[in-house]
Amino acid sequence: YWPKSNIFPDEEIVNAEKRKTVVSVTNTEKEDKIYDIFSSYPKLLMVVSWIYRFIDNCRVKKNFRKLGSITVEERNRTEISLIKIAQRESFTGPQDKRLQKLQILEDENGLFRIKTRLSLKDDLKNFKFPIVLPSEHSIVEKLVRWKHCSLGHAGVQIVMTNLREEFWILKYGKTVRKVVKNCVICKRFDARPIETPTAPLPVDRLRAASVFEITGVDFAGPLYLKGNQKSWIVIYTCAVFRAIHLELTTSLTTESFLQSFRRYVARRGRPSVVYSDNGTNLVGANNLIKRINWETVAKYSTVNKIDWKFIPPSAPWWGGFWERLIGMVKRIIRKVLGQTSLNFEELNTVLCDCESVINGRPLTYVSDDTSDLEPLTPSMFLQEVREIGIPDLDLLDNKSLNKRFAYRQRLRQDLRKRFRSEYLGQLRQYERKIRSSPSIKIGDIVLISSDNMKRIDWPLGKVIEVFTSPDGNIRLVKLKTRSGEILRPTLRLYPLEVGEHQKELFQKCEPPAKTVTCDDSSAAERDSLDKAEPNEPTSRYGRRLKRVKRLVL
Repeated sequence: YWPKSNIFPDEEIVNAEKRKTVVSVTNTEKEDKIYDIFSSYPKLLMVVSWIYRFIDNCRVKKNFRKLGSITVEERNRTEISLIKIAQRESFTGPQDKRLQKLQILEDENGLFRIKTRLSLKDDLKNFKFPIVLPSEHSIVEKLVRWKHCSLGHAGVQIVMTNLREEFWILKYGKTVRKVVKNCVICKRFDARPIETPTAPLPVDRLRAASVFEITGVDFAGPLYLKGNQKSWIVIYTCAVFRAIHLELTTSLTTESFLQSFRRYVARRGRPSVVYSDNGTNLVGANNLIKRINWETVAKYSTVNKIDWKFIPPSAPWWGGFWERLIGMVKRIIRKVLGQTSLNFEELNTVLCDCESVINGRPLTYVSDDTSDLEPLTPSMFLQEVREIGIPDLDLLDNKSLNKRFAYRQRLRQDLRKRFRSEYLGQLRQYERKIRSSPSIKIGDIVLISSDNMKRIDWPLGKVIEVFTSPDGNIRLVKLKTRSGEILRPTLRLYPLEVGEHQKELFQKCEPPAKTVTCDDSSAAERDSLDKAEPNEPTSRYGRRLKRVKRLVL
């Protein structure tokens, strides 16, 4: 049985077994130092000098107070005080572990100096006994930045040489290099563009499509006709078989382009996908096509909607499959015509000859062996299989027609197989060395490059959205700029690696009266992508208007 007696514990034994618990409360709020408020070293010196003058004037009578601007003596006194603060907050004294390998002496102002081998030289005191400074302190960082800026944003070696005449900074090279690397102005000129791995070819360039089913379109020119009249070339490029079709127009309007587009469709067939840049005439044609009620058209016909795709603004290399052929057309015309002036019909004939030459170029390797197969050309797929002989004079029956049709189908399939193995096989072989570059992310501050501006005038932008390619890399971003939101490829962006505390400095360094109209000469980029500020007056074309300053008498 359990005993029923009451239990009385011994208090001395219980108290001896108790663990002692100590609760400590610490204040985690960091006190703001006066030298952390200012980013400029001269401004810090000036403000602290005025504080010292105010304190001195409060201690004397009114007749003995100092007035006027800060003197050199007051400025030197302030600099000694700031250096002393940096030393006292970083070093425990001359016996500090970081100063053991140096011969430290303390001068009459309480500053730690280093004794050098030039102590017997008749020279300045700061040169013979430089002041020791810590490597990581806000005051030292501002001092190095001020020296860097006053020397015309010189490099690391020049800044180090100049500073060593007065100061001995621990971890000299690392400290100066860090400040120079984070310099706001230097980043504008030293930043490098973002590089991404070579993108895989788009599906529209690789799929088994008909000739000109996937088309790229662009304008080239102007060319001058007789009578000093201008004309432009409209180039239609097959994305798969690399064939071209050239049309000549006398204007860049949407109506003129639509007329050339109708002629192209009548001769080459209706495309299913059209690629182009953001030219106003091309955007206008796309807007007109969008107005068509394609559901009604599909009910009464077999016509499919044209899928019009635009490459990003300021990224002509995204349309490389037609830009490359534009260069070939220009080179042929430049060599053939020279300074010759032609009329419209003559120039149109020259373009037809140029089209025939380019469509007859070899796409695959041209062998010296006569027994090898003939190289593939775009014209082979334009005309499929060239007919030889005179079939209308031959005696044809049902059996021979079927054999002939099967023969043509077999030749067509053989051409497609050769195209896949010989031409597409060449496209796999591409090597390009990619240097490592920082990955771009939302919130980054970047420079937006432009071929029509000097680098100092390039606008700043903040990344607000990124678009990931099918291979997982970021090649297109949306930016917020002073004039609105725009799209830009990453190859046009120069990352600045700016922290939150430096963003205000970059905004001060941005050119005040420059608008973001980067190098793509198409005005549609400004019309459809750039959004102006709501308070700024704009024209019906989206251009910003200057407010009229009236003279009030």
